Amino acid sequence: MTKMLHSAKITLFVTVLILAEISRTECKNQWDICGKLKSWGLDKALDIKTSPTPPTTESDPSDVPLVQTNNGAVRGKVIQTPEGRYVQRYLGIPFAKPPVGQLRFADPMPADAWQTEYEAFEYGNSCIQFLDETYGDFKGSNMWNAQNTLSEDCLYMNIWVPHPRPKDATVMVWIYGGGFYGGSSALSVYDGQVLAGHTNVIVVSFNYRTGSLGFLSTGDGRIKGNFGLKDQVLALEWINQNIKAFGGNPEDVTLFGESAGAASIGFHLLYPKSSNYFKRGILQSGSPTAFWALMSAEQAKKRSQDFFNSLKCPNDAKILDCLRAKPTNDILNNEWVDARFLVFPWAPVVDGEVVPLHPDRMLELGLFQRKDILAGVNKDEGTFWILYGVDTYTRQDPSAQTAEQLKAAINVTQWNLPADNKTSLFSYYTADNPKNSTIKYRDALDDIVGDRSFICPTKTFSGTYTSIGLKTYFYQLTHRASNEVWPDWMGVIHGADCQWVFGMPYFPSENFTSSEQNFSDKIMRYWTNFAKTGNPNAAGLPRWPLEDSLTRQYLELRSPDNFVIGSSLRQAECAYWRDEIKDY
Repeated sequence: MTKMLHSAKITLFVTVLILAEISRTECKNQWDICGKLKSWGLDKALDIKTSPTPPTTESDPSDVPLVQTNNGAVRGKVIQTPEGRYVQRYLGIPFAKPPVGQLRFADPMPADAWQTEYEAFEYGNSCIQFLDETYGDFKGSNMWNAQNTLSEDCLYMNIWVPHPRPKDATVMVWIYGGGFYGGSSALSVYDGQVLAGHTNVIVVSFNYRTGSLGFLSTGDGRIKGNFGLKDQVLALEWINQNIKAFGGNPEDVTLFGESAGAASIGFHLLYPKSSNYFKRGILQSGSPTAFWALMSAEQAKKRSQDFFNSLKCPNDAKILDCLRAKPTNDILNNEWVDARFLVFPWAPVVDGEVVPLHPDRMLELGLFQRKDILAGVNKDEGTFWILYGVDTYTRQDPSAQTAEQLKAAINVTQWNLPADNKTSLFSYYTADNPKNSTIKYRDALDDIVGDRSFICPTKTFSGTYTSIGLKTYFYQLTHRASNEVWPDWMGVIHGADCQWVFGMPYFPSENFTSSEQNFSDKIMRYWTNFAKTGNPNAAGLPRWPLEDSLTRQYLELRSPDNFVIGSSLRQAECAYWRDEIKDY
């Protein structure tokens, strides 16, 4: 995490100097100044426009009928997917007023109406955020960086509709991850065209504010925070009011998301107002009960005071005036006030509104919306984070981990646990390593980080639904892609599920195998069957059993031709965290 922060700050500082001379430049080729910026990796900075064009065959936009929304007329394009299917694509539709000026650090406001035809041909700006420059243009990390303009004016939506336009189609709404400090709906891995065309659903994605601009809270009610979650609620409201005009059924909406996106869906399952806008939820590797997904009031007070001090803003009645007067660069440059492991700058807080109580307490009290859910995790959820936060783990194989190095790594990654818990963790996760295998020490840290941060919180959330008889399905992804660019030791990493859900193997440039196309086909059909019916099963697919409280059955997505029913995934380990570590 420290390596990533240091690299991002250097990039931002150099970018600010360049932007003093260049403002809102249109990059047209690799030989102008913007092309030079691109070669340096700085083209993604503020207001430098290099919006990518998705690789498709496009028709004349006049072929697409106008869609009349409550805000005004919208025109998209008809595109041909890599499979040869046709999809109507609408990019960059504003659903909120730009959250700038007096709307910075404020609840979102609905977008104004427009009088002329709105051409929804390009992605809207991505929200202001740090970009991961730790490994340069290495695809494994760079694929998660926004590749288009970064701006505070970023609340835009994208819609993919099967062509010709259906009537009352199931709608799937994607919420991206990014630790509540980054992410973008414009990432190529979230391109909804294949999923929409392949399975005859409408796919929607949108941006929401992250970092301090999305989640700054003083912890005492003066600045309540959760602006990013409120952006999501406003987007869901817009979809509810307008999706029928695109051929969708506003009563048949499923939310799906990964990591912080999955945690967000968990928050919406706990928030009664959101409940009006969707029917089902798919949580991929994330839960609102994870320690990284929620700031306590004490954490919010400490971080906000440090943030104000860094910006030289007095913590008094005029604090918002000071914050709103600061340049965007100053806001971004000072928001990462705590660089400890898996501590993101800002996160949701209990505000008595969008997050009424602590998620754990709401689950205990049964204060959650009764809906069908599908949830799951990847085999190696911890390795990506370890690579950024533990010095002895690098992209080269860090197999030679000693017992002392593992203990040191536990201290770094479990910084907020008492010493006796850390000692217990070492003993528990190395109990099956009597010969002191360095590889087992290496893998133990992956298990510790993955279990605590993603696997057990996700299982806890789904298990609560299962325990009262609600329809719940669980999965574990264990297939490692043939073209995976991260080293073998990292396994099936956090985020590896997204490529299968969005049909990336159908893009020839991605170099997947034909059998992996079939793998992606099955996963897309599972996800969309669940969205359409509440049951992922259908003819031609391996059976996926319901998760029951006794056996906790799940489906292991093991390989293109091998889907295996398992039971009690990481059950002993999660019981250990619950009973021995307790407040994890």
